[in-house]
Amino acid sequence: MSSFPLTFPSIPNSPPTSSSLSILGFNLPINKSNSEVLWSSLQLKLQNRSHSLHSRNLSIKGRILLVNSLLLSKLWYYVPICPPPPHFIKSIQTIINNFIWNSSKTHPAFQTSILPPSVGGISLPNFKLECNVRSAKLFSQSFSPNPPFWAKELNQFTIHKFSQSIPSCVYNHRRTYLPIEPLHSFLNSSALIENLSPYTIPSLPTLSQLRSILLTSPTPPLITYSPSPYISHLTWTEIHHPHYPHKTQDLLWKIAHQALPIGIRISNISPHSGFCPWCPTIPNSLSHMFHSCPFTSFLWSYALSFTHLITPHSSPSTNILSNSHIKIKHLSHLIISSVIWTVWTSYCSTSFSSSTPSSPNQSLQSLISILLYYRSITPQLPWPSISAMTSIIPSSSPT
Repeated sequence: MSSFPLTFPSIPNSPPTSSSLSILGFNLPINKSNSEVLWSSLQLKLQNRSHSLHSRNLSIKGRILLVNSLLLSKLWYYVPICPPPPHFIKSIQTIINNFIWNSSKTHPAFQTSILPPSVGGISLPNFKLECNVRSAKLFSQSFSPNPPFWAKELNQFTIHKFSQSIPSCVYNHRRTYLPIEPLHSFLNSSALIENLSPYTIPSLPTLSQLRSILLTSPTPPLITYSPSPYISHLTWTEIHHPHYPHKTQDLLWKIAHQALPIGIRISNISPHSGFCPWCPTIPNSLSHMFHSCPFTSFLWSYALSFTHLITPHSSPSTNILSNSHIKIKHLSHLIISSVIWTVWTSYCSTSFSSSTPSSPNQSLQSLISILLYYRSITPQLPWPSISAMTSIIPSSSPT
């Protein structure tokens, strides 16, 4: 690959020009060999950094935050000037995915996960999309009222190479297969944007505007799945409600996409095959595990009794989020979180380890412990007294 044929006046008594120049973190010219060296080094650093952060006990949102702030932030400086070759884009995305999913194989699909939370995703970083966005953003500087020096020189090179100026290339959606970087990525990213939204590049768009063009919402919209009438108001906004702890949000999001490792998905590795740990003759499913299983029903029964301690004059309801008072609603989110987290951790301890299924009474004690913890960190909420919480413990549990 050749670099741009920039022409500068000769400097008296200047040293001889070398065939390669290292400046500001780049080895010039931007050619295949120098690009491979650069991105091999960056990929290795990214892999080592992800390994050092891997053991942290984080939610999915926490891992995405680390990817954006501590991993990918190291790459954006290089992407527009020396774009990564396709095989590096793929391998870097693999590093990102493995870190975020913590090597789990059961999760929503990539094309779903990269969507914004409001439409069913988790904003999983899409490295290829971001490379296009950042190349297009830098290329748009060619349309600035006072374009930078590099843009003027690039325009002259484009005229020389294609007999078209940069504006003409953009308006005509010109692409190129010529291996000249970064012009190759500039033109292709610009054409991708302009095909979807004409005259965007000349308007000097922001990164978020470019991103919104490339990342479109699915049609028809993704629909949430709710396994229990006790949490039947699940929407994408509700799942990411700040009243839920982040790990509960993760769990609800996977439930809504029916993407948990249960039933037939883990029949080859679970000691219970695809059956419920507490109901050995019933195939496990989300609706069974989080609602109809007697083990879970016992916990929901306590949760409903708990809500009646808070609003004793309310009529019985199948949905404990029905109260509109902000503090009661906050408390209801924490109650739901306690139940589904207790069910999930009890299930995991027996399906992915050698533990025997916990008894309903054992799990009820875990549920109460979680509620007491939430009570300690949110004293502003109308929690019942500890004695009242213990007074509603059932005298017997299902067998």
